[in-house]
Amino acid sequence: MRKAIPFLSTLTLLFAAGCPTSKTQDCGAGSQLCGGTCAELISDNLNCGACGQACVAGEVCSAGSCQVSCQPGLVNCGGKCVDPLSDPRYCGVDATCSLNSTCAPGNVCNQGVCQLSCQAGLVNCAGKCIDPAWDRSFCGADGSCSGGAICAAGSVCNAGTCALSCPGARYGCGGKCIDPASDPNYCGAQADCTGGAVCGADQACGAGACVCPAGTLICGTACVDPLLDPQHCGATGDCAGANGGMACSGDETCSVGQCVARPDIDWRPASSLAPPHFVESPTTLVHIVFDGTNMVDSTGHTTWTKVGAPAVHAVGMWTPTQSYSGPFSSTAYWMTNVAGKTYLDANTAGDFIVCARYKPGHHPGWSSPNKIVIANGNPEGSGQGGWSLMQMHEAFCFHYHDSSPSGEWMAPFVPQADTETVFSQEWTWQCGGRDGTVLRELWESGSAEHMANGGQPMGPIGTFKPSSDLPTIGAYADGSSALFDGGVYEIIISSEPATTGNMFRTVARASGGIRAGNHAPAQVVGADGAVHAGAPSTVLVQPGGHILANQRIWVPDVLQHDPTSTGECYGLVASSLDWLTIGPSDAVLTWSLENASSQAFWEDAVHSQCVNASTSGDEMYYACGAPPSLAAGSRHTFLNCFDPSDRIMRMYADGSATPFATSATVPLTVFPRLDDPQSVFGPSTSSSSASLKIHRVFACSTADPTVCR
Repeated sequence: MRKAIPFLSTLTLLFAAGCPTSKTQDCGAGSQLCGGTCAELISDNLNCGACGQACVAGEVCSAGSCQVSCQPGLVNCGGKCVDPLSDPRYCGVDATCSLNSTCAPGNVCNQGVCQLSCQAGLVNCAGKCIDPAWDRSFCGADGSCSGGAICAAGSVCNAGTCALSCPGARYGCGGKCIDPASDPNYCGAQADCTGGAVCGADQACGAGACVCPAGTLICGTACVDPLLDPQHCGATGDCAGANGGMACSGDETCSVGQCVARPDIDWRPASSLAPPHFVESPTTLVHIVFDGTNMVDSTGHTTWTKVGAPAVHAVGMWTPTQSYSGPFSSTAYWMTNVAGKTYLDANTAGDFIVCARYKPGHHPGWSSPNKIVIANGNPEGSGQGGWSLMQMHEAFCFHYHDSSPSGEWMAPFVPQADTETVFSQEWTWQCGGRDGTVLRELWESGSAEHMANGGQPMGPIGTFKPSSDLPTIGAYADGSSALFDGGVYEIIISSEPATTGNMFRTVARASGGIRAGNHAPAQVVGADGAVHAGAPSTVLVQPGGHILANQRIWVPDVLQHDPTSTGECYGLVASSLDWLTIGPSDAVLTWSLENASSQAFWEDAVHSQCVNASTSGDEMYYACGAPPSLAAGSRHTFLNCFDPSDRIMRMYADGSATPFATSATVPLTVFPRLDDPQSVFGPSTSSSSASLKIHRVFACSTADPTVCR
């Protein structure tokens, strides 16, 4: 039986050593050793089509032959003709070879977007997703990208064999044989590769026209799910006039094509995204946002001025674009005044949280200076005081100084990401703070508690020691430890205790949700048209709003009433192209409250689905039963309810008032209180359930399955 999933990460110190060994150079598929260097004969100006065959000035090597310009579908980048849809070095470039993203190591370029693997039917060849049946650079390659051929200039790849022309209704576009009836990049194109359309990210090409995926409708210009879309709830056909469905009111949501009362928690991803706006609360001490010109505290409690001239950057993570301030240096950062310092000293002397949304720099390593995101004083070293968020060594750290001797403390989190991956991220959250006598740190979805520093033995954190230095953003007040290759978008400071749940919710409220295990950030297309490494709230989801099994969302909401008196239900709407691919004991929905959690999981994909409640002390109460028929591609609602009158959990499906699984009596101390702000929530599945799509997650302050829907 599956145990509850723990949410608090333990600190791991990582050490790695080793040196590369030399060996005879082995050129990958599509390249050839020319004069001791691996050359791509299809695009290398010095070795175009053959070693030593150089193009003259004014020409480029396109598809293995010297030409005045690149073939249709290719782009001239530095004198090379590249395919922006598949080249990992120029993934997603426009016609001027700008606004591109170089894919991180281990990623591939698939249809102009960097991602971890190629879609079905394609093969990873030198970081490119190619179709070996039609790609002339790797024509006929097998699944490991070996055995392929480079087709000669003027020829094409036809069903894995180099030929002089494309067969039947296929055309040669960008050096490939494409089918205009189904190719999403040349949908409906003519024989000269013109007149076609590039289908949207949520569309496919069918019969030469861009169409929405099965189960969705085109409403206006977007593909929507009529079973869940609150603006077109129950829409049918052409989604026009009487077929347009209903627009649900503000206190309603769309559930299975009907407008119903909105539950306490009603989360679903959106097919189009706008910048989230952090809603200030009575606990908000400071809320600083870089507006493209200034660091502005909307609470009015602090005022920030430039020291020098920090750079301004628009990165296009949202539409409209948002800017960050940075990089910083010893002569360029932001500083508040004495009044701001007095306010921060007084309000962060006890429990507090500080969270920063920023673009990290390279990890500084063990010998380089730290990189400060925000600091109130300088807590590093004996005799200093204050606190700071920083990148330190190979970790993200929250530093704090109390009034005891050698009172320097830190709560570091070591991510499982190399320095290049970290540096590529453009939308990262880091939090730190104090909870009583404990310090905690959070970076994206990982967290850690404090450890001793400066020779001080492990123990409780003492009285806060302020520093004479003014608070700063981007460096310490003396300009040291600058975030010279990063930048800052937004900073939130609150008076809440720095529990892991409170830090998660602060981030979730500000960013719309957060995916757990975000060590390999999602690749997203920004408002500038470029591909960026983004946080989970910026994941571009499919139409109708679903996330995949390996994307986990933390929702900031809690129940409105005490479930020990009213009961509670929580559920999800999910579909799968093949329910049999769901791995045994895969949890798809989990609530957690400190050391207690409850889950909905699949013990067996067809015959047995379960709900459980458990604690870290291995108390476990669960129920399993046979679900409804799970036909391939079908969509189902699964609801788990806890009734405090008999303290029993029940599992329902598809709106039925009859449970298909019923547990034994569950102690109130085991089942999580979803009205408690300490609880955290989100779907969680393993990679074995990659076909599972989660469309909606919801929860209610009731045990009645006919009310919670």
